Amino acid sequence: MYSVVSCAIVHGIDSLLVRAETDLSSGLPVFEMVGFLSSEVKEARERVRTAMNNCGYALPIKRITVNLSPAHIRKSGSGFDLPVAVSILAAMGVIAKRDLSDIVMVGELGLNGQIYPVSGVLPMILAAADCKKRVCLVPVDNYAEAALVPQMTVVAVRDLAEAVAYLNDGRVPDAPQTICEDTSEEEADFRWLQAHCPDLVLNATVHPKMRVLHARENEGTMLAIGPKAAWFGGTSHFVNIVETAGLWGFEGIARLAVLIEDAFLNEKDTRSIVPRKGFGCTCIL
Repeated sequence: MYSVVSCAIVHGIDSLLVRAETDLSSGLPVFEMVGFLSSEVKEARERVRTAMNNCGYALPIKRITVNLSPAHIRKSGSGFDLPVAVSILAAMGVIAKRDLSDIVMVGELGLNGQIYPVSGVLPMILAAADCKKRVCLVPVDNYAEAALVPQMTVVAVRDLAEAVAYLNDGRVPDAPQTICEDTSEEEADFRWLQAHCPDLVLNATVHPKMRVLHARENEGTMLAIGPKAAWFGGTSHFVNIVETAGLWGFEGIARLAVLIEDAFLNEKDTRSIVPRKGFGCTCIL
């Protein structure tokens, strides 16, 4: 029995897709993983074996070979746990569809079948979108990051059983909340804006790699508040709020409205302003 699943890896400053292939054949019962693997990827064998067993999916008494392709690129990280487990389950027939290469998935498995977050999800999903993939399975804690890619349908799964249910029956788990996770005051502001301004798209600068996403689509079409938001959003229309901090009361609101109008009508040189404001200040970049 043969199956294939798509996953991804951060490779240098880029990301690329990886194929997790599984073959079940007759022979001595052994679980082999190949494909130029680092030590944490090799350890996936025990995490996958134990997680599947605790979820009621015992490994068959067969020779199990998992290949992570392309073989000439070193694989590292714990994000291969979920695709390897799904690939094995598809080869076993637990998941009806054996060719799952159109769905990209990443995630680390706990021994009880829980799916834990991994780093680098955003560039992985961007690479998947560039390769015309349109569905991805990610851990719940990575949902907000993956959902930044508008052309991708993101399915957040909490454990291996939810992943199997989605792949077999199309049952989509409830999407987690992606609202601002800072203070309760900021959360109240976000909720008010969502309720009263439904056409307003709110993009919080929660991750430096957002620059990769917004620079592709929002150049010249986004108005940002503050040079950091301008740098992340890839726009030259922004309010340089660092220079005009301390806007309080009605006069402050009126002044900010004037600054927003000016930012809309006139472009600023982001390259010169942002580095100057960010010099020696890690909160900017």
